[in-house]
Amino acid sequence: MSLLARLGLHRPELRAWAMYDWANSAFQSTVITAVFPDFFASVAAADLPPSVATARFAWATT
Repeated sequence: MSLLARLGLHRPELRAWAMYDWANSAFQSTVITAVFPDFFASVAAADLPPSVATARFAWATT
């Protein structure tokens, strides 16, 4: 049995989905850790007190 078959990726559409899922996960991780905090601090939470901004940031990223 080949490695792809053992992983359940024996059909081309399953391999395509796996690559899409892998790339999408990396994109989301990058946005949530590198891009969104700067945007949130400078735009979305610019007028909020620090405790409220922290609470809303936690809510927005979960």
